[in-house]
Amino acid sequence: HPFGLPWMGLPLETRYHAYDLHTPRIELINHFFKLLGREPLAVVQDVLVSPPKVQADVALFFKEAHRFEQRQKGCNRPFFEALNVRWLLVSLPAADLSGHHSMIDRQRSLMDSILIGLDWPVQELLIGNELVFCIRKT
Repeated sequence: HPFGLPWMGLPLETRYHAYDLHTPRIELINHFFKLLGREPLAVVQDVLVSPPKVQADVALFFKEAHRFEQRQKGCNRPFFEALNVRWLLVSLPAADLSGHHSMIDRQRSLMDSILIGLDWPVQELLIGNELVFCIRKT
């Protein structure tokens, strides 16, 4: 999440790339980066069609994997494999919008189906209503 950058404690020289489909959002993010004295590295890009090629320590893929799956069944695995990162953090909602119905089993099942057969260690964290999968790509 690019707007959390000031709280991440990263050195100013850390390059933070961001991707989104909506030009106004990208313009806002780049303006924010400039205000922080950082390089404006947000670009309009459909990452499902064209995954980022940049090499990075970590990729944050928050609240999107289940939507990608609805958009194109089975697309998450090749997308995850295409990312040139050491760590991939994937968050998914742990409950429905009302907060009354758990979605944890459904989200675990989705991630299991994506990662089956891959030798990538995964640590799962429940943070509020978010289920975060910390995946170390080996």
